[in-house]
Amino acid sequence: MEDDNKSVVSPAESGQVAEDTTQKSSVSEETPKEKMFSRSEVNKMLSAERNKIKDELLQEYESKKTEAEKLAKMDAEQKLNYELDLKTKENEALTNELNSLKLKTQANTYANEKGLPIGYIEDWDFAKETADSVKEKIDKLVKIRSADLDGYLKDKLKQPSPKAVDDSKKSSDPYIEGFKNYMKSSRK
Repeated sequence: MEDDNKSVVSPAESGQVAEDTTQKSSVSEETPKEKMFSRSEVNKMLSAERNKIKDELLQEYESKKTEAEKLAKMDAEQKLNYELDLKTKENEALTNELNSLKLKTQANTYANEKGLPIGYIEDWDFAKETADSVKEKIDKLVKIRSADLDGYLKDKLKQPSPKAVDDSKKSSDPYIEGFKNYMKSSRK
């Protein structure tokens, strides 16, 4: 029971407080300093965002209001024709989107066949392209990329020219020279 009554040492007495403050200061020096905003700056930013959202909502409300006023002034046949025109435009937009997706799929397939990475064509606007124009562009990119790769590889694989050998010195195998010298000495 006597072991349970050990004296408690405060951190200040043990010297740990000084170490902790130095560690905190070194940590704060390592972290990048973040920009602090005052309340007025934050309020200005928030009010600007609120005003932006409010303006967008007001524009949407005004467009729907004018649309409703147009429909109210029209008779039944005009309403049907107007709605038919809207649906026709919506149908055309969806058809164009579908066609551009199909064209993108075909372009990806063709680029893969030609060995062209998809990254070269992923940012194209396929809604404004035709199949022929996409094929021509991919073929052109394949030629350019091939020429660039060939040039790069030629530069990287270029070997230095061979060194010129001086034929005046007859270099031969040292073993053969040693054998010839032995034979000459043994004849004497």
